Amino acid sequence: GSGEFTRELAELLAHRTIFGLDVSSDMVAHAQMSNAHERVSYIVADLTNNDPLRDHFQVATSTMALHWPGPDPEFLAGVSRFIEPGGVFLAGLHGEGSCQEGVDAFERVAGLDLEGLPTMFKRRSAAAWERALCDAGFVDVEVEERTVATRYASAADCQRRLAAAWPPILSGHVPDADIDALVTAAAQVMIEGTGLMTSRLLEFSACVPSVVK
Repeated sequence: GSGEFTRELAELLAHRTIFGLDVSSDMVAHAQMSNAHERVSYIVADLTNNDPLRDHFQVATSTMALHWPGPDPEFLAGVSRFIEPGGVFLAGLHGEGSCQEGVDAFERVAGLDLEGLPTMFKRRSAAAWERALCDAGFVDVEVEERTVATRYASAADCQRRLAAAWPPILSGHVPDADIDALVTAAAQVMIEGTGLMTSRLLEFSACVPSVVK
């Protein structure tokens, strides 16, 4: 991602070496520019293609990003390859049905089936993530789900929230010149409804098996 939480980890975990990984060279460049830290190295890596890393790590963690690849077997296998035996994988992400109010609003104003778009984030259930992590060889898998409902006071507040994530989802499926207008229209639909955005959040921990001696 953009590196804010990566930098915060380095500030919290003194004397630890932190690596920030992303498949996007643009995101890595942004992180290097905006969230540099003396103990953080930012790297472009595609874990689904067995990109080499120079070391193994005790912990891999992700904050609100894994709903983009979803519980992809090749991605999870790539993560497990660079975690030491006995190490842990921790993450928080959007789960099944998360942000449904936003999805409904965009489907209404844009006439798109967002769930069918390859650019849509993968809203998968806690059970699907648990099954995928176990299938990838992780053990001691725990997946918890919680719901956070945010009420927005105005269409402008809704618009700021929608503008943070939805333009890349819409890009390539509607004219780029129309995206800002669609964000505005979807925000109006939301505020004329409940004004709520309900996030269904998953948090998981999973371990790589220790070496059997």
